[in-house]
Amino acid sequence: APGSKSVPVLSLGTAAAAAQVLSEAYHLPPATKWPNDLLIDGRKIGGILLEAADGFVVIGMGLNVNGKAAGLQKKVPQRITTMEDECGHPVQREEVLAALLEKIETMYGQFQGGEVDAIIAAYKQRDCVVGRDVAVEVGGEKINGWAIDISPTGSLIIQTNSGRREITAGDVYLLSNCGEDGCVNS
Repeated sequence: APGSKSVPVLSLGTAAAAAQVLSEAYHLPPATKWPNDLLIDGRKIGGILLEAADGFVVIGMGLNVNGKAAGLQKKVPQRITTMEDECGHPVQREEVLAALLEKIETMYGQFQGGEVDAIIAAYKQRDCVVGRDVAVEVGGEKINGWAIDISPTGSLIIQTNSGRREITAGDVYLLSNCGEDGCVNS
């Protein structure tokens, strides 16, 4: 059974699986933002939260499927979007759920088979944090630096003025323009 050390890899794997669904089944251009966000053109469309306890990991995922982002935007501070807005029509939630469960099951099979490198690689294909100037809030500390990689264990590695730091959890703020993937100041 997976333990708490598995949570970062499974979180990134779940994000990669969800991004694959958005891309392959709905032809949307998702980006992953470490550690647990899904973005489309810099607007949050979903997020993942995992919790480990007693040899189990519980995956929680929020995905904005139907509804207009304009109506929801008043309730959240960050820029958001929905699949309905991006696709131009309502989307069948059952189809989204079935596709997500299939991709997550595939990813979990990779995890059980020790294919952690493949999971991290799938995540990094859509990552919009590495190669950017970032601020990371970890507890009460704010760390500024350049995101240089995602480790084989799912941690974010940043270069700060005082050296490299490996971050296992925190909130990332992108400080530099992300270019074509559109995740500006997310």
